[in-house]
Amino acid sequence: MYEDSTPAPPWRRKNRLLKQRPVWTALTEADRHLRLTDTPVGGWLTERYAVRADLDRLRAYDLTTGIVRWTRPLPAPHTLDTVSPDVDNDTVLLLHFDDSSWHTDGRITAVDLTHGRQQWSRPLDPDVTVHRSYGRPNTALSARTGGAHADDRHLIRFAPDTGTMQWRRPALSKAPLLSTWVVSLEPLVVIVESPGPRVHQEIRVHDGAGELTFRFRLPAPYTELNPPALVLNGLLIAEMRRPERSGHTKRLVAVDLSTGKLRWEWRAGYDVVRDLTAHRGRLLVLHAAGHRVAALDPATGNTVMRRFLWGDGGQLLRAADTHFAVFNNADARRPLRLFRWR
Repeated sequence: MYEDSTPAPPWRRKNRLLKQRPVWTALTEADRHLRLTDTPVGGWLTERYAVRADLDRLRAYDLTTGIVRWTRPLPAPHTLDTVSPDVDNDTVLLLHFDDSSWHTDGRITAVDLTHGRQQWSRPLDPDVTVHRSYGRPNTALSARTGGAHADDRHLIRFAPDTGTMQWRRPALSKAPLLSTWVVSLEPLVVIVESPGPRVHQEIRVHDGAGELTFRFRLPAPYTELNPPALVLNGLLIAEMRRPERSGHTKRLVAVDLSTGKLRWEWRAGYDVVRDLTAHRGRLLVLHAAGHRVAALDPATGNTVMRRFLWGDGGQLLRAADTHFAVFNNADARRPLRLFRWR
């Protein structure tokens, strides 16, 4: 939301690992009998609410008190697939199905986070087959710019206000692909995996009309790119794996999308990077078991600020204005913690 604005005072005192307590913590709801152990599908912060999206519902917490203000159930359990990570005029986009069997066609639905009401809903094109594989969706959404879908047959772009198809382009690969992963919409970045003795990943950058502008493989010595990943200031930032069998084989790496060259690397020790998000010109990294957050300079990878967060467990990090939230599994002891920058 504020990734292009001037950094705020919270970015300071990087060398002192302060322990930060939450403003409030949401506890596991008594009516959650489904035992949803999956990670949250998404989450948002607005001026009034912290909203978490699970496989079966959306739930809005008052930003001041943590009290649940509204709940929007999905048509059936385990039907929510993908959500837009951003918010535009309190509106978000959801990609979901009508029943948990996933045999029905998917739908794009716009929801107003002020009251949890549906604004519009539209079925996906019949040729669009949605798949999620270890956090690598082949369909991505944005409340501001719409959505995009990629597979081994075509590349499709959707409008943000209606969900209608804006254009369709034939796929570049004539041979079948193992998977396609839409990482970013602006610019449109798709990662494809080709079959073979070793996993072969290629990064493809497209312009606004879907034309390919640049393609490259991962820079040596990295062999695999894994979630989480995002594009910030022309850099593809993601967790990448080295071929070593021991030591720190995974690092957070930034690659220039215009040249394909490595820009910087960042290591969090043996901690696993849980999520990445941009806020006020910085790259925020949620790592360890969801109880550490670091702010990096996206141009250099240097650590600007670190915080130790009270309470364990976290899968998603969302930030807006003076607050940030850590979302954990729905059946966790603390599924949501809200913090204030200080």
